[in-house]
Amino acid sequence: MRFSVQSIRRDLDLTTGDSAVYQSGGSYGKIRRELATRRIIGYEVHHIPSKAVVKRWGSTYSLPAIALLKEDHAKTDSFRYKSRIKHESFLPDVAVSSSYIDQAKERIGVAQLFELIRIELLNIRDQCGHKYDGAISQYLDALEAYILKHDYPQL
Repeated sequence: MRFSVQSIRRDLDLTTGDSAVYQSGGSYGKIRRELATRRIIGYEVHHIPSKAVVKRWGSTYSLPAIALLKEDHAKTDSFRYKSRIKHESFLPDVAVSSSYIDQAKERIGVAQLFELIRIELLNIRDQCGHKYDGAISQYLDALEAYILKHDYPQL
């Protein structure tokens, strides 16, 4: 199945998110600067797809990401140490693989990029509900801009 940024946005049926949670999506660097400049404590920047998977595309500093509370970041399948252990996806149509990283690298060709992003966003939704919908919406805006700037095809 093929996806696009717009189809992902439609599938997620985004809300504005939890108003008590900092909503930020965009480039990794932008979010890091925001967190530091505004002295927002307790958040980490989460690459989607995982930094370990997409670092070959260039500087991970400019890749789209979202801000997550540290405890929510740790719940994601692509979180640091969890990404390298045996992985059983929360989605029934995704097979067990030796690790999240192995599974993601199998999907990371441009043709599967949107599927991988969709899976990661659904993982955040599975763990956190609509809590980060505002950040996810900003992330999808940044992803569209990144794709256009780097001339990746829309599928």
